[in-house]
Amino acid sequence: MNERNDSGDNAQLLNFPGDSVKKVYEIPYTLKLEHPFQWGEHEKKTELVFARRLKGKDLKGIQTNNIKMDDMMLMLSRLTGEARTVIEELDGIDLFAATEVLNSFLPHGPANGND
Repeated sequence: MNERNDSGDNAQLLNFPGDSVKKVYEIPYTLKLEHPFQWGEHEKKTELVFARRLKGKDLKGIQTNNIKMDDMMLMLSRLTGEARTVIEELDGIDLFAATEVLNSFLPHGPANGND
């Protein structure tokens, strides 16, 4: 099933065993910020662009069995090309929307071999 999001891009919902559903985003994906913010004197941040999917190099230094918000922010910086300080200035609503996109690139379920 396809779902239309606010930015006009398509996102596909995939069903997994146990009635769980995961949204899959088409790349490139532009996340329009609900709460844009001024960055520096002349720039306003209004969106985050995910130009590619998550790669192994994006997971370097991250303990994948215990991912913390700090890790998510680092991966967001790596995927969007935005400075870590930009990601840190996102409104909470926009940060969680961005982590939803990032989560769609991570494996579904535990990575430890258990169900």
